[in-house]
Amino acid sequence: IICAISESRSSQVLGVAVVDTITSKAEITRIVNEDGYRRLMDTLARFPEPPHCFLVLKRAINEKTKSLLINCLENQFPGIAVIGVERKYWNESEGLRLIDRFSFDHEAKMLRTCLENNFYSACAFAAAMTYVRDFLGIPVAHNSVRIKYVHPARTMGLDRSTVTSLELLENVRSTKSKASTLFAILNHTRTPEGRRLLRSTLLQPSIDEKEITDRWDAIEEIAENEDLFMEVNKCLKGLLHIDLEKLCTWIAQGSTNSRMPLEHRLVMYEGLNQLIQPSHEELRVAEHDMNNILMLKQYLGAVVVLQDAMRSAECRSNVCLGIRECCSPEALEPILELLEKNIEQDAKYSKAPIDVRNNRLWAVKASLDSATLAPPKSMFEESRQLFRDHVNNLNAYVDSLNAIFTEHLGVEAEMQLDSDQRHYLRFRWQEVEQEIKRGRPGSSTGSDVVPTRLSIAGVEIINGCRKKTHFQFQTLDLLVHSTVVQTQADIVTAQSDRVIVWMKSQLLKHVGRLLNVSDAIGNFDMVCSFTQLSTSQRYIRPEVRASLVLHSARHPVMEIRKPDFVANDVYSGNQNGRCIVITGSNMSGKSTYIKSVALIQVLAQMGCFVPAEFAAISICDALYTRMSTEDKPESNLGTFAVEMQEMNMILRQSTRNSLVIIDELGRGTSPKEGFAIALAMCEKFVKTEARVFFSTHFTKIGHLLNAASTSGVINIHLAGERTTSGHTHQLTLLHKVASGPVASEDYGLDLARRFLPTHVLTNATRIARYIRSHDAATLNPDGPLTLSHRVNRLNMGVAESLRNAVDSAMEDVVLARYADTIRARYAAQMQAVLVDDITSGDNTNPPPPGRVEKVSLRKPKLTKPRGSELREMRRRFREEERRVLGRKKEEEEEEGSRHSSRTEPFRRGDVIRERLEKRARLETRARHRERKERSIQESESNSWEGFGESNESPNGILSWASAVEDSEGVENLVVGKDQGSGGMSGM
Repeated sequence: IICAISESRSSQVLGVAVVDTITSKAEITRIVNEDGYRRLMDTLARFPEPPHCFLVLKRAINEKTKSLLINCLENQFPGIAVIGVERKYWNESEGLRLIDRFSFDHEAKMLRTCLENNFYSACAFAAAMTYVRDFLGIPVAHNSVRIKYVHPARTMGLDRSTVTSLELLENVRSTKSKASTLFAILNHTRTPEGRRLLRSTLLQPSIDEKEITDRWDAIEEIAENEDLFMEVNKCLKGLLHIDLEKLCTWIAQGSTNSRMPLEHRLVMYEGLNQLIQPSHEELRVAEHDMNNILMLKQYLGAVVVLQDAMRSAECRSNVCLGIRECCSPEALEPILELLEKNIEQDAKYSKAPIDVRNNRLWAVKASLDSATLAPPKSMFEESRQLFRDHVNNLNAYVDSLNAIFTEHLGVEAEMQLDSDQRHYLRFRWQEVEQEIKRGRPGSSTGSDVVPTRLSIAGVEIINGCRKKTHFQFQTLDLLVHSTVVQTQADIVTAQSDRVIVWMKSQLLKHVGRLLNVSDAIGNFDMVCSFTQLSTSQRYIRPEVRASLVLHSARHPVMEIRKPDFVANDVYSGNQNGRCIVITGSNMSGKSTYIKSVALIQVLAQMGCFVPAEFAAISICDALYTRMSTEDKPESNLGTFAVEMQEMNMILRQSTRNSLVIIDELGRGTSPKEGFAIALAMCEKFVKTEARVFFSTHFTKIGHLLNAASTSGVINIHLAGERTTSGHTHQLTLLHKVASGPVASEDYGLDLARRFLPTHVLTNATRIARYIRSHDAATLNPDGPLTLSHRVNRLNMGVAESLRNAVDSAMEDVVLARYADTIRARYAAQMQAVLVDDITSGDNTNPPPPGRVEKVSLRKPKLTKPRGSELREMRRRFREEERRVLGRKKEEEEEEGSRHSSRTEPFRRGDVIRERLEKRARLETRARHRERKERSIQESESNSWEGFGESNESPNGILSWASAVEDSEGVENLVVGKDQGSGGMSGM
């Protein structure tokens, strides 16, 4: 495998060409380098084997001016040579010319279109092919290389860290083990093409909705037709793991590596009665070519049967129709006719030595068309008849030996043929053990050493040896008969080889057609593998929507290992609830939960059904994970440094269409710093609107995100059942998702009771309570949200519910009833929000910009209004609502179409909110000043001290707290808010 990399001067664009000289395949791609060659490394990691060498521009490997690309390649692929190639070989026009020369005719036009405005990719291909042909000396035939242009933008991005964390290919606990991986449970393929396509699709799932739904349609069609499912599996088994793509490579190499037929080497010297026979290596190559022809015959025969089965079932999915089109008798007629005219119908491919010899002797028809340049029929039949006579003589000799063995030993010897086409006889060791011991009286009883000269039943044998449970040997006469038979077999093989060489040259015209068959069979084999898994594990077909909704979702690998796996629901909206914060105790299943979401997303975009009872997914362009806690000593990076390095990449590359999975961020440093970093990164994700599943032990993160954002961060936790018996507490993990953050913060202590002594746990519990009470007195972030936040969040929630209802498959009557329910619930929630805001008195005017207001933590508690006051407030609210609605109706009649497109509940809620906010500010201003003076007096009486003034307020979601300082065990909180900031307005 040769990899050429062409780099722009700014290093922003990379052209990559990878050429496999064994399979005659080449891949060309263009990479936008935005992340320090990380995407390049991910692209190279997709190949089953690393490249044998890298080709770069020669000036880039200068030791004094070595580029960053060279350093990256040397670090990621140690031991692999990086070779500099002269600038003249990196030529775009030469690359386009080589595309026309080496690609198949039906692919050349498409490839030129892809590379015409792709300068660096064309240069890389030119350098790679020139190196293979001129420097390595490997001949490349015209129209013999399978060239593909890969579009990275059409696949979901999966970096190497994500592939490792999700265990897509390798088990994290044992890198050599392929079990317990997603690839292992998916791989039910029957062909090498299907297995390669499955691996490639797993590492690069599609983002093309049509391609995904086509595979879902095919799975559904095959799974619903049991007879078709059984028939296609039977046909795929008939392919015998034959690799048609490699057969096409063998055919395509025929024009450059063509050999002389073996018959031309059978030269009879004039005057000398001596035959010069082909060498053992030449005969082996001839046998290999014959086997390839028989494999092609077997493969196409199974393909025709598969096509007939699909035609009988009247398949309608695009994948099945592609098989019917590529594998129709009309498309394969020239190839099938060529095989039928020259190869016996009963000839079949086999790996057994005796079958291999029979195939090379009898597979070619004796009566052939003169166009094949085959030997005359009489000579061909005469050579075969002579071979039969020699074989009959050999069998007669063996029968005579068996008569002697039966008389003395009571058993017959079995004749076998080894891999070098030599005959030998064998007995079971128990049948001749005593006879051999009598032939060596001085040897020990337990020795298995066989003397050089030995006789069995009076027959002298040679080359005797024990092979596990058998004893095999030859005689001199058997060796002579075997040599005569083998010599005549070589003569027949040489005569048949002329036909095989001619057939190979004829098949070269149909390589493109065979490659189309290979692609169609590989895709169909992968779909059948998906069908096998989906039917056996009760997977369902997902839907493509803007939201992510999973009902009773399961981990695809874990549920096979644990039959009692607990399924869970998942929801992430389109506009609202795109950030999900998951809390819970240790071992409660947080990591398994978020991994299940990621794996289901990968399965769905591969085109497979998913493990759930209902699934609606939104197609994402990239999947990022931050899960492992390993360090990188080779890069001088600790656990926390690796964590920050990966998070930096995710923050810069994630978009609104990305899915981000983060597991316990910030655990590699101190709790306070980890909390701050995790909170800041979550705020960044909320702003970019990426779909994020964030598991953490920081229970306050979800509340703080909700306080600063109107996007509706969803808080959920993995539930646990805590029971108390006397002074003993026990935590039972339910592994079930529940709404809200985890209630208990002592789950770590509850789990530790299983392992630690009682006195240690008692002391730990006392310390934890002290720290928690101290933190509560120091910092209380659980203040109420502002009215604007609550109203906006309520509006967005209703809008999300309406959008989901419209996108659903509900009937009109049910949809109307559901809309009425949403409207009634919205009105009740809006009234509750406004009444709560009036009664709480927190709707005060914010301080002016640059002003920091000092507020005591011991703020006075507001008294709950009496029943008569609450009824009066509700009456005033209803009167105000009627008055506002009446005036609004008049304005609508006057303005007409100039009104905004917002729904009526939203308009009504905005007007009510504006009026009542204004009234609330007027009514509570005096009360606020009185409360402020009283709190300051209490602060002075208790000797509380603040930090003074600040010239500017902090930004972000922590803008409600600018400084906290310890002063004699009691602390002050300095609160400030800029105009337009997203923080709290006061305590």
